Amino acid sequence: ETHEQIKMAGLSESYDQLCNLIIRPPRFTYETSDLGAKKFRIGKGVFIREDLELINERGLTLQCSHFKPFSEEEKKPLPCVIYCHGNCGSRLDSLEGIRVLLPFTTVFTLDFSGSGLSEGEYISLGHFEKEDLKTAIEYLRSTGKTSRIGLWGRSMGAATCLLYGKDDPSISGLVLDSSFSSLKKVAMEIVENSSFKIPKLMVSLGLKFIRKSIRTKAKFDINDLEPIAAVEKCYIPALFVHGKDDDFITPKHTKALYEKYKGDKNFIEVEGDHNSLRPEFLNDSIHIFFHNTLLGKEFESSESNSSELNVPDAIPSFDSMMQSNRRMSFEEESRVIEDSLSNLSEYNDEEDEELQRAIRESLKMMN
Repeated sequence: ETHEQIKMAGLSESYDQLCNLIIRPPRFTYETSDLGAKKFRIGKGVFIREDLELINERGLTLQCSHFKPFSEEEKKPLPCVIYCHGNCGSRLDSLEGIRVLLPFTTVFTLDFSGSGLSEGEYISLGHFEKEDLKTAIEYLRSTGKTSRIGLWGRSMGAATCLLYGKDDPSISGLVLDSSFSSLKKVAMEIVENSSFKIPKLMVSLGLKFIRKSIRTKAKFDINDLEPIAAVEKCYIPALFVHGKDDDFITPKHTKALYEKYKGDKNFIEVEGDHNSLRPEFLNDSIHIFFHNTLLGKEFESSESNSSELNVPDAIPSFDSMMQSNRRMSFEEESRVIEDSLSNLSEYNDEEDEELQRAIRESLKMMN
């Protein structure tokens, strides 16, 4: 092999790693039993979890769960909050919101295609996930047992909620935790904030390579993932959230989204980073937000919706279920980023013209 061929092989491997970081990050796998008991209690309320499968528009099977009050009687339709997980997450992440919401609303959650136990090879950071979300919403409305619907998303899930929300004004409220404003901007920031010095040539050509590769593999264009363009078309009441120490998707992304958002809005900055557990006061704020947007004057006491019964001790409590709530850390993802950027930093702006020409020719072949 020539010197240029060896360098091209190493360069291609680094870009492939970064490409997979976007469309195939570490996939969180778990057992359905990790979701806990199908019948459980919170205080004096008894609730159940119904597991189901939905088929999305691309024919992929989505694994879903619906948490709702247990009752022997048919009740009037209840509001529902759909929880949308992040790029390395699953429906298991929704457990942190169960206690916040179940007393007055049901909770629906799903593994997006390409995530968790659902079918699909790749994720798309909102592009196809918004179609999965549409599938879930259509199902809930078809049952006749759901009144108003709210959306709660984190990271990729928050971007998904925004991208969907601009086309469905019937959604009653949005909680948007750590959304990116532009995927291309996130990619640039990751490189710019790296401890490695990456030549501009490698950055600009690399983004073109990654974009073309993703279009080929996952069938979407990363340049189209611009939630910042959706906020000016969205009027749903929204609560924006971001961790002040988040260095993966920095707080300025949410601040930019908040500033341009057209609907009623509020912004809460919390302690922690991109993947931190959120403080209890935020859960209280989310409870109040969804109470107001989903119920308003229709609010009934939580006891009326929580199937208050003489609860047998044999029914497990929600606290015992929370032991299974394991959030995927970004340690492996961060390692992939650092390894890829480290490899790219080996090149310099004075790299020979033959290598530059080879890179450009390889990009042309991907058109």
